[in-house]
Parts: sequence; structure tokens; C-alpha cells
Amino acid sequence: MFRAAVCLAFSSLLAACSLVTGPNDTEQLADARARWARVGPDNYDYDVRWDCFCGGLVGRWVEVSVRDNVVIQARYADTGLDVEPQFYSEIPTIPGLFDQVATIIEEDPDRLEVEYDPGDGHPVMLAVDRIYNAVDDEYSFQSRNLQAIPVLLKRAR
Repeated sequence: MFRAAVCLAFSSLLAACSLVTGPNDTEQLADARARWARVGPDNYDYDVRWDCFCGGLVGRWVEVSVRDNVVIQARYADTGLDVEPQFYSEIPTIPGLFDQVATIIEEDPDRLEVEYDPGDGHPVMLAVDRIYNAVDDEYSFQSRNLQAIPVLLKRAR
């Protein structure tokens, strides 16, 4: 009897823990993508920064301009100079940031933190440690200053 009571109590605690922790990473990502699909613009500017031991654009804020869901311009925020052409393929649109989050979730890292904008759902922060005690495997990005750019319609003559 005592053993059954202990098992029941332990089961109740486990169930309560899952309720307290809320949606898992995959559910949060799906919810954020759905918000972006509903209200996210096709034309926007935003800033992004990566921090890792991976070279490239690491450690600098990059001002990104996206039109019709394509990156058309990227400049270093600290100098205003254009990002070198060889790095353009590394600069994501907001859907590209979602894809990065999805890839990392699939890798099932030891530690993962993701924050999404409460309004439009775009990722504002990701921090991952793939292997807890490994050296130099940490990766993070941040995004900020997302601004929708209105599209000017041409008048018919």
C-alpha cells in the first residue's frame, strides 16, 4: 500500500512538472512561426548578431534589409560599411532564423534557450550549448529593431 502511494505521489509530481514547464521547444517554434505567418511583413529591416567560435560575421551587429523575403542589403552597424559579398549567404531572413532554430531543436542540444517576439513571433534570441562540458561549441544569435517597410504602390495612369 505504501509503495502504491509513493508511486502515485511521484507520478503526480511528474505530471505537475510537465504542466509548469509549458510548451516544449517544438511547440513554441510552431506557435511563433504561425504568428509570423499571420502578421510578419515581407519587407522589413532588422539587426542580427551571432556569437560563436565559427568565424564569419561573429560578434558584430549587422543591419539587414529584406524585400519580398529576400536579403537585399546588409551593413555592419558599427561602421555602416557593406558586409562582404562572401558572407551574404550567411545572412538570414526571419524565416531563415526560424529554420536555424528548427535545426538546432532537431539536434537535441544539452542546453537551449529561445525567445520569440510576443507580437509577431520572430526569434529575438537563441542560445545553445550542444554538449554541456565541451569547449567552444556554444552558439547564439540575437535580433533587434525589426521594422516593417511599407510597400509603395504605383498608381495606374
